[in-house]
Amino acid sequence: MAGIKTASGEYIDDSWELRVFVEDLGPEADPITLRVTGNLHIGGIMLQIVDKLKLQKDWSDHALWWEQKKLWLLKTNWSLDKYGILADAKLHFTPQHKPVILFLPNHCTVRVRANFAQPVFRTVCDLCRLLGAEQQTFRGMPAHFSDSAETEACYRMLSVSQTSLTPEQIVRMHRPVSLVEKTKINGRWLDSSRTLLQQEVKEHECLWLRFKYYSFFDLEPKYDAVRINQLYEQARWSVLLEETDCTEEEMVVFAALQYRINQLSLNATPVEQSSESGLDDLDKALANLEVKLEGSAPAPSLLVRTIFFTGQCTSLYKNTENMCHVVFKTVLLGPEAFYPFSLSLFPSGCEVVPDVNISGQKFCIKLLVPSPDGMSEIHLRCVDEQQYASWMAGCRLAAKGKTMADASYQAEKENILSFLKLQKTNPEMSLTAETEGTQWLVSPRYQKKFKPKQLTPRILEAYQNVSQHSLAEAKMKFIQAWQSLPDFGISYFVVR
Repeated sequence: MAGIKTASGEYIDDSWELRVFVEDLGPEADPITLRVTGNLHIGGIMLQIVDKLKLQKDWSDHALWWEQKKLWLLKTNWSLDKYGILADAKLHFTPQHKPVILFLPNHCTVRVRANFAQPVFRTVCDLCRLLGAEQQTFRGMPAHFSDSAETEACYRMLSVSQTSLTPEQIVRMHRPVSLVEKTKINGRWLDSSRTLLQQEVKEHECLWLRFKYYSFFDLEPKYDAVRINQLYEQARWSVLLEETDCTEEEMVVFAALQYRINQLSLNATPVEQSSESGLDDLDKALANLEVKLEGSAPAPSLLVRTIFFTGQCTSLYKNTENMCHVVFKTVLLGPEAFYPFSLSLFPSGCEVVPDVNISGQKFCIKLLVPSPDGMSEIHLRCVDEQQYASWMAGCRLAAKGKTMADASYQAEKENILSFLKLQKTNPEMSLTAETEGTQWLVSPRYQKKFKPKQLTPRILEAYQNVSQHSLAEAKMKFIQAWQSLPDFGISYFVVR
C-alpha cells in the first residue's frame, strides 16, 4: 500500500511505516519497511513481505512474531488495529518450526523440528507422535520409521534399551544430593500452556523430554514398545542417580531386572512379534468388557487379626492386638460396631508408605493421615505376604478415594505380591552364570558399599527369579517395582 502523497512527497492519509525483520535474511540484515494502515489484516502483511523479498521458496510455515508482547500473530484475518500494533512494534517474520535437540529418557539425543508457535502441550504431543512414544492405535513400527535403514536404526534406539554403560559414567553424572537440588530439577519444567518462543527457548537448544505425570495408563507391550522403553529408562536412571531412594533388597532386584533386560536387548529386533493369538485378544477384550459392565457392588471388607499402633506410642505401652473389621469406603475406613476394637481412619489424601524387610519377615504399612493437629502416623503390621498385599492394595486405593470394589484392586494386589517375590532369595538354584561387571547396575552409593565380589552373587541370586521373563515383561516388572517405592511420584518445589 503506497498511501496518498502531497506534491512535496508527504503522506496525508492514515498510513504509517511498519518494520519487519526477516529471519531468513540473517541476524545482521536490515528490516524491510512496509507502508500499512491500521485496517490491514495480518495475511496482507505477510503477502507484502513475500512480494517484497522476491525469493522463490516455501513460505507456508512462516508467521509473524511480536517481540515486545511475546505474541504469535497467527490469526491472519485480524487487522493491525485489532492486535493493537503500532509503528513502534518490532515484528519478526520467522518459521514456526525450528530445530531443537531432544535429550530422551534413555540419555540419547535426537535432532527434531519442534513447533515454536503452539502451546508446549501440543508440541510435546506432536513430538511423541513423531517418535512413536504416544499411545499407539496401530500395531508394529510406525510407517515413517520403515523408510530406510537409518530410520529403522533410529527406531531401535528409541525402543531397545542401551547397554553400553560403565560405573565411571554413572559416577560422573550429576545426582541431586539434597532436597534443594531436587526442587531445582522440578523448577525447570516448561509451562505447557505457553509456546517455546514465549519461554525464550532458542533454536538448536537442548530440551529434556521426560514423563512428567506418574499415572501411566494403557501400557500395552504389543503396541507401546517405544513408550514402555522410554518409561523404563526414566525409571532406571531415577534409581541409578538416586533420585528415588530404595533399600538394598530393592536395589538388588532392580539390578537383576536390568541384567535380564540387557541380555535380551543385545539380540532384540526393533519390532517383536507377539505370540498371542487372536483368541487371546478376544478373551482380553471380553474380560475388559466384563469389568466395565459389572456395575457398582458393595465394597469388600477385610477381616483380619492385625496389630495397630500409632507413632506416639512409647515402649511403656503395649500394642493392642484385637479382631478388627475394616470396610474400605470412599472417605472412611471404619470398623463395625460389634467388634471390640474401634478404629476410624480417613484415608482419602493420606500417604501410604511401605516398610518391608523380606529377610526379616517384616511386613508393615505406615499411614500418614492428615489431621487438625498435623500428620498422624498409624502403623499396620501384617503377619505374612498375603495379608500385607491385601491391606497395602486396599490402603493405596483408599488414599485415592476408591474402594476395594474397584476393578484395579486385584491387579494392585498381584503387583505387590510380584514385587515381594522378586526380592526373595533362591539359594536352592545354582549360580552358573558370571557377569563381567555388576557395579554399573546399581547406584554409586551401593557401588561404594559393596565390592564386586559381594555384589555379583546377590544380583545373580535375585536374577533366578526374573530369568524367565521376556523383554517386555522384564521392563514392565521394573516399572511396577519403581511404582512401588515410597518416594515414587513425589516431587519437591520451593514455596515462597
